[in-house]
Amino acid sequence: HHADNYINRGGPPGFWEVFYKSDFTGFVIQRLSEDLDNGEIISKGYTTTQRFWKNNNLVSRNAALREAKRIIEKILNGEELIIQKREFGIYSRRLYQTPLLNEICIYALSRIKFLITKSLLLLIKKKPKWETSFLLTNNWKKFELRKGIRIPSCKKRFNADPNIVKINKKYFIYVEDCNYYSGKAEIKCYEIFKDKKSFKEIGCAIDEKYHISFPFTFLFKNELYMSVESSANKTINIYRNMGSSLSWEIVSQLKFDYKIPIDPVMFKFNSNWWLIFADESSENEMYIYFSKDPIFGEWKPHKNNPVYISSKYSRNAGLIIDGANYYRIAQQSGFNNYGKSMKIMQIKEISEEYFLEEEVEYISPDFHRKIKGVHSLTKCDEIIAFDYWY
Repeated sequence: HHADNYINRGGPPGFWEVFYKSDFTGFVIQRLSEDLDNGEIISKGYTTTQRFWKNNNLVSRNAALREAKRIIEKILNGEELIIQKREFGIYSRRLYQTPLLNEICIYALSRIKFLITKSLLLLIKKKPKWETSFLLTNNWKKFELRKGIRIPSCKKRFNADPNIVKINKKYFIYVEDCNYYSGKAEIKCYEIFKDKKSFKEIGCAIDEKYHISFPFTFLFKNELYMSVESSANKTINIYRNMGSSLSWEIVSQLKFDYKIPIDPVMFKFNSNWWLIFADESSENEMYIYFSKDPIFGEWKPHKNNPVYISSKYSRNAGLIIDGANYYRIAQQSGFNNYGKSMKIMQIKEISEEYFLEEEVEYISPDFHRKIKGVHSLTKCDEIIAFDYWY
């Protein structure tokens, strides 16, 4: 069924989510019953609602077909299917049907308005502005985004995907520094001074012939490394720090068959290193791999890949390690709104056969009238950084 059957029964597939500007479009794989769209749920997923009905239907349908294929493979392999049971199933909405003429007119006019607005913005060369802010806090679980210290982007460029790290007792923020018009980015570095309120631009830390983004730093065998999303090269690039903030050497390029990783994070938990990413061709799916060596070791897939088939949780927006607790930041897009909000997910259990996390906080973009989205979050000691757009 090409909708979330708890909130949308009937059809046409993918239309009403666009009509009502829902952030997500659901789909279910179900064992049919006599009641319409009320069979036994085998699997349920969500994609980000697209701007146009046909596109939305196509994206949702493709996601459902990918999941249906995996379920058929399980059946052929003799695996037992887990039925998702819910104690209550009261459906309180109408049975959706072919839209009336006035509803078709409302949809058409809204899409025409969108196209006109987009054309005017292109004509005057106005693009969304992305920036990064940071702040000092003694409790990262209770800070106020409105108090962030703004790092303005350069003209015709924007900063996003911040990552804070400490090198030689100094704090640095690495960001994706992207050219608005070419769409190509490099990794730029800013130093945060001792007062933790002022900063300066240091320069370009990493640049390749192709687009790179989402810098993420980690320690391995007492050496500092940085992974970057390099989906344009169909890899995850890993660089080793050579002693200074701008000195990085590429040491590995990870590939994962037909998958193109986006927004990857990696960390050590128990005896394994864990790598979590979404796939560029199916952004509603989240994958986990594990290895003994994050640089040169073999990465093995998690038994339950993809562990998510939902755009509500699939894309990373950072990772915060607080003592023995691990918090994955999940990025959420909305209708016509990339990078709308974030959820903080506490990883409760991760093993080669199991993954469990719990949502503990939601971060909205409502800390300023102009802000339309908040996109990623990072922490190092008592310093927090985040990016947003308006």
